[in-house]
Amino acid sequence: MATLQIRNLSDDTYEVLKARAKSDRRSLQQEAAWLLETMLSFHGTLRRPDWRLVDEVRERMARRYGTLPNSTPLIRRMRDER
Repeated sequence: MATLQIRNLSDDTYEVLKARAKSDRRSLQQEAAWLLETMLSFHGTLRRPDWRLVDEVRERMARRYGTLPNSTPLIRRMRDER
């Protein structure tokens, strides 16, 4: 496996990464690697998400509960009333 060293990381970024690692019960290195791999898998070329699973779940939900109405107009109206 390759190794990566990151220099000049801001103290704030380091502290956030450290807190995330602790809450996820990972080492600092494991957390940084997980974040990089996750971001690259969705926005880079590591691997693309498989949307077939999402489509399959959506179809099962529609068969079970029917098609739900579009809530966008309701949300906009509620937002505008504030």
